Amino acid sequence: SLAVLYGNRAECHHKLNNITNFLEDAKKNVDYDGTWYKGHHRVGRAFRERGKLPNAVKAFVNAYNTLKPADGEQMKRVILADLVETAIQQKAGSHTFLKELDFVSTATWFYLAYDFIKKKEWHLAEFVVKRALDTGVDSE
Repeated sequence: SLAVLYGNRAECHHKLNNITNFLEDAKKNVDYDGTWYKGHHRVGRAFRERGKLPNAVKAFVNAYNTLKPADGEQMKRVILADLVETAIQQKAGSHTFLKELDFVSTATWFYLAYDFIKKKEWHLAEFVVKRALDTGVDSE
């Protein structure tokens, strides 16, 4: 489909460090299939690389919200990791995205914290553990 074509082409632009075309093709990917998490995730990555962090956060939230159960727990954590890392880069008020993720299970937040601990990203792990303790959602 055209969504896959633009998604693959977007990744090629990313590998070539052509961020402008990466963003353009990622947006076209979403235009052709707005229900595919990969398109939203690519848009988020492209916005983040262009320094447009609020737009990146929104795209990552969209990516998470379009995940299907078959996409797996690992992909949830990849998208949440990008979301958390990007939001923390922002200034005051950057954590407003958390309200949109109230349904994320405590277990998912703790697994994400473990992922950050393995990478020795202590401040991200601490942030995520606090979020997990505040959530109180047992399962998705």
